[in-house]
Amino acid sequence: MGTVVDDATPGVAGLSGTSAHPAGTAGTNGIAASATASGAPTYGSRNGVKKAYNLAYAQGGAGGFGGAGYNAASGTGGAAGGGGAGGNAVAGATVSVGRAGYEAYAYGQAVGAPGGDANVAGNRFTNPGPGALGGVAGTATATATARNTLAGADAATVAVGGAGGAATDYGHADGFSGQAGGVASNTSAYAYGTYAIVSVIQTGGAGGAGRGGNATGGAGADSTLNTAATARTTGGPASFIQITQNATGGDGGLVDYSTGSAGQAGTGTSDLTVTDATATDRVQGSVGGFGGTGGDVFNATGMNAAAGATGSAAIALTAGAGREADAYANAAGGDGGAIRAGTGTG
Repeated sequence: MGTVVDDATPGVAGLSGTSAHPAGTAGTNGIAASATASGAPTYGSRNGVKKAYNLAYAQGGAGGFGGAGYNAASGTGGAAGGGGAGGNAVAGATVSVGRAGYEAYAYGQAVGAPGGDANVAGNRFTNPGPGALGGVAGTATATATARNTLAGADAATVAVGGAGGAATDYGHADGFSGQAGGVASNTSAYAYGTYAIVSVIQTGGAGGAGRGGNATGGAGADSTLNTAATARTTGGPASFIQITQNATGGDGGLVDYSTGSAGQAGTGTSDLTVTDATATDRVQGSVGGFGGTGGDVFNATGMNAAAGATGSAAIALTAGAGREADAYANAAGGDGGAIRAGTGTG
């Protein structure tokens, strides 16, 4: 099988308004992506290590941007076109062998696509038409399983939610909001071999921007992992387990030329419990939980940027009698947003 890639087709941008049809049209939705790598693996050397590997990469198609509203010679301009939704992404890789001298390696990577941004209404500085919402962000899920009864195994996953599409609300107070960041969820990895290495990394999508009028920034997506990385060994001499599990929240969406609020950041939470009696040498675990950055403020007066989100990490690790046990947890809150232009509080 080897490597499977699904880089999905993006949506098409909307058309700008005309005198006959003043409203801009919406962008179309991006296509969802799905990649599965399983069955007989490819044998080769990667980074100097002989591996039997299957790799899966899925990238959702980006949502199309909306079309601009028509700038009328008199009266109200054409309405803005909204953005299309970003495509979801799902990736899964599995390797199951019994071969000495080759590490079983499974890797799954899924990246949700961004939603398309809404365009501007016609006559936005004088007599603007209605604004519009951006496209919904794509979600992401990645899984990996690696088994080798005669050598080591390594399973790793990365999942990243897409960014929400930006909203526009120039000259109005409709309170349109940038779309929330896409959720990355159900990310997991499992390894079984003479040694077992596992890594799970999950990141929530960023919120979309809010532009003009009273538009608000979209919220960054929370990211939560609860014992998503698991492993065990065959129990042979010098067998060991090494686990890494990190969760990061999405950043909040910015606001620009708006009296609305900047987007709240997403939290990052990573909890891991490891209880193992199979490894004869050592059991190591590392977890991280990191909050996203709060939304920024551009070109506004007296507005506040958003606070960063909390991060939390906890690990409970138990190894067999006489075995080395190493546990490490790292947590950090995200930075607050900044005032990039204008006045206010960061």
